[in-house]
Amino acid sequence: MSKQFFEHTLSNGVRLIAEPIPYFRSVAVGIWVRTGSVNEREEQNGYSHFIEHMLFKGTGRRSAMQISSEIDEIGGQLNAFTSKECTCYYATVRDEHIDIAMDVLSDMFLHSAFDPAEIAKEKGVVIEEIHMVEDTPEDLVHELSSSLYFAGHPLARPILGPEQNIAGLDRAGLVDYFNERYGPEEIVIACAGKIDPERFVALCEQHFGGYKAAPTAVKDKVPPATGDSSEGRYNGRVKDIEQLHFCLALPGVDSESEDLYTLSVLSNILGGGMSSRLFQSLREEHGLVYTIYAYPTVYQAGGKLAIYAALNASQGVKAAQLIEEELNRLKDDLTLEEVTKTKEQLKGNYILGQESTSARMSAIGKGKLMRNFVRTEDQILSLIEQVTLQDVRRLFSQMMESDRRYLSLVGRIEREEQMCKALGINF
Repeated sequence: MSKQFFEHTLSNGVRLIAEPIPYFRSVAVGIWVRTGSVNEREEQNGYSHFIEHMLFKGTGRRSAMQISSEIDEIGGQLNAFTSKECTCYYATVRDEHIDIAMDVLSDMFLHSAFDPAEIAKEKGVVIEEIHMVEDTPEDLVHELSSSLYFAGHPLARPILGPEQNIAGLDRAGLVDYFNERYGPEEIVIACAGKIDPERFVALCEQHFGGYKAAPTAVKDKVPPATGDSSEGRYNGRVKDIEQLHFCLALPGVDSESEDLYTLSVLSNILGGGMSSRLFQSLREEHGLVYTIYAYPTVYQAGGKLAIYAALNASQGVKAAQLIEEELNRLKDDLTLEEVTKTKEQLKGNYILGQESTSARMSAIGKGKLMRNFVRTEDQILSLIEQVTLQDVRRLFSQMMESDRRYLSLVGRIEREEQMCKALGINF
């Protein structure tokens, strides 16, 4: 581990990692758990996210209001998120208030009441969150794309879960899942900012040193997403809205791949900003879209590259044709200058994204949790710089040679078969 980071493991298996930054006046601390929708059984889908909500709903010492107000009163921020692979509870405070942040976080994490009355209320909140995704077509088309591309694999499941799972869950099921997935060896506590490592260890030992795994705690490995499902290559949701929301999914790489940064370069060239090929063609030259971008999604079990666009439904076939033209053109005329410029863009975006304690904490926390090691800024910049023109050409060639292409649409869908044909997808 680099001297930039400090790490320690408690006797119960909880891993600690810190990045002391003495010239900052704030500190961010996060409790990371290696569980998300990918770890759930089908009937549990949505439990990871629901538990995230419940940990804010009161303990033996604090009400839900007190959990929020104790951090608010010191000018801090308290939040959490659930992803497909992990869950994180975090606070950002002035450095002198790290003890308060740790006390609140540990209390909600270790002593949540899981009050049946609060569970009943929170069901309504989460169901409305599910409805919000349904009413947000950009979010919905990305959800449809993942469910199609990863069909048959746990990665296909939505983080929020289906409404029927949420409506039917109970306290016993939530507590069982918590005991299964929240074992000490599945936890990383990460900290970045103005923090003394010895004090950090002492606080973690004080609050988490006595935490023990439940007898039902499990450790499992998510199988690779092979993409061998026979679910088809197209899905859509008809909605009476003004725009058609389009998402094309292409083969990507997993988070352990040596081509991880090559994929980032490729994605940026295609649709990483206003100077990208897709933006210049479909928006600037042809005026078909307001929004178009490409982005990679990477997990340990697999990944994809997605192209998203929002446009008038009558222009769907034309947009599909232009996207296919840009993909084919990239095979023939990608230049060293383009790759070099894109690497500089990625390096700049990365550094600017690290200019806060919460961003630093997230980077080291997730790295430690998922890979058990963390790269320094210089190492990441070096990996971006090492990407060559030949690397991008090779990866893109593999992508284009694959028959794995998937189209998802949301809106007033028309001529979807022609759109699939334009993109080389068997409808």
